[in-house]
Amino acid sequence: MKANWQDSEQWFQALFEHNPNAAIVFDEETRRIESINRAAKILFNYREEIFRTLTLSDIIDTDPPRLCDAELRREIRAFRTMAGAVFTSEIPEGKFVFNGQSKILWIVREMDNQSDVEALLRERKVQEYRSLVENIAIGVTLIGRDMRILTLNRQMRCWYPRIDFSRQPLCYQAFNDPPGEKICTYC
Repeated sequence: MKANWQDSEQWFQALFEHNPNAAIVFDEETRRIESINRAAKILFNYREEIFRTLTLSDIIDTDPPRLCDAELRREIRAFRTMAGAVFTSEIPEGKFVFNGQSKILWIVREMDNQSDVEALLRERKVQEYRSLVENIAIGVTLIGRDMRILTLNRQMRCWYPRIDFSRQPLCYQAFNDPPGEKICTYC
């Protein structure tokens, strides 16, 4: 049995409505909220008819400021409920055009506590650091106290293609030709 477009529309409406994560659709230009699902009504504690009169500024808390990961198209924002409670959420974002107007879908997932936010921020900082070090045009090597090579960036791997760095060789042996017998004097 084939499904027709009307069945598909009802199917997708049911998926949106019964998603366990709060979903908010708003107009990109006006920031007016146009559609919410059941989970959003529960999370924010607004009736749907009130929700549709709101803009994003009515539910976003300005303290702390937003944090953004443009590459992954998600943000961390603080939100306010109708009762004034504030919670933090990581928000994946989806943009689409409907009837010639640009819309944005936010999936709002309440983070359990501040440590979740801090862990996410730490991970993002580590990713930013790794990306910077990996793509910089100079050689970067992390060497342990025992002089073993712990990690190195792409440039160092290009300069020393024959060395197996996964075995964490001693730096004074790996980087010198002929291999050094002891720690370099400048170290």
